Order: sequence, then structure tokens, then C-alpha cells
Amino acid sequence: MDLITRTISLAAAVLLGCANYVSVTRIEPSTFASRESVVLLSVGAERLCSDAAAAGLGLYRRSPTLGLYGAVLEVPQIAMDTNMTEQELPDTHERLAAFVVRPGEYFFRPEARAGVVATKTPVWRFIVLPGETVYVGKLFMTQACALQRSFELSDQYERDVALAIKLNPGFARRPVIHRLMTFFESLDR
Repeated sequence: MDLITRTISLAAAVLLGCANYVSVTRIEPSTFASRESVVLLSVGAERLCSDAAAAGLGLYRRSPTLGLYGAVLEVPQIAMDTNMTEQELPDTHERLAAFVVRPGEYFFRPEARAGVVATKTPVWRFIVLPGETVYVGKLFMTQACALQRSFELSDQYERDVALAIKLNPGFARRPVIHRLMTFFESLDR
């Protein structure tokens, strides 16, 4: 194996590790017995893509004291249309994502995975309270592999929660709150 092939393989392994970091199977069962907060959602695209325009969701948090927005570095970008993700939902290009956060006000913003930034992107807002597991919806790209992307937010609560419990029985330990994210004007204020 030459140096270039090894480098590409290592980069793919790192990206796969980051994609799996937000897998529902990564949430420890003890989390559900604590006051930690868990966010559950599903993401996907009409087709997968592996080029530089592949997209992911960046997570941002509003500082309660300063009112400023900042990236949540503990949660990596959630892949939406790249073939680097595991497909947990059969016969689709969709997957579940879950992660632990502190209580607060959060925002998802689509971002290119290779440094390409769109001039205007939609933003979705949600709130997480202490010690709750909250389902915020399904975010789906109707146009994948393009800088001009279209997104749909829908409610797949029953399907997504059932699959989360199947993949990680810890999700059955406390109620999953049904609170969909909402469209938010911009983080650039």
C-alpha cells in the first residue's frame, strides 16, 4: 500500500469515527439515569454523495450570559448526504443521530464538509431542558451533492424513537419528549 492510499484510508477512518460519534449506540445506558440531556433526530438525503460539496449539520449554542452563538465542539458535524455514514434506516439514505448536551438553546446549520460555505443557509432552533431526552425531528436534504440545497423538516417520531430503542434499549428508560425544532432566521445577528 503506497503512502497516498494509506493517507486516504486513514482520513476515511477518522471521518467514519466522527460520523459514528453521534450514533444512538454511543449513548451510555447510565446517561438515561442521570440529569444529562440527550438529543435525538434523523437526517438524510435523496441520494448519497462523496464529493467536496457533501453536507453536514453543525451544532451551535447560544451563550445564556453573552447572547452570542458558538459552535458546540464536543459534537462533530452530523453527516447528511455523504457515503461515509452508516445507514441505520433500511432502504433509505437516512440515519439516526443522538448526542449528549448541556441544557440550553441550540441551533443546527447546514455546512459543507470540505470547507465550502454557502452564503445563506437555513437554521433550525431547539431547546433542551435538564435531564430530558428530546426528539427534534427529521431533517432531509431534497437536493444532495449541490451547493444550492433544499431541506425539509418532518416528524418521524414514532419510527425514529422505536428504532432508537431497538438499537439502544437505554432510550426506553425515560420518556422521549416530542419537541420539533423550528426554523430560525439567522445566526448572523
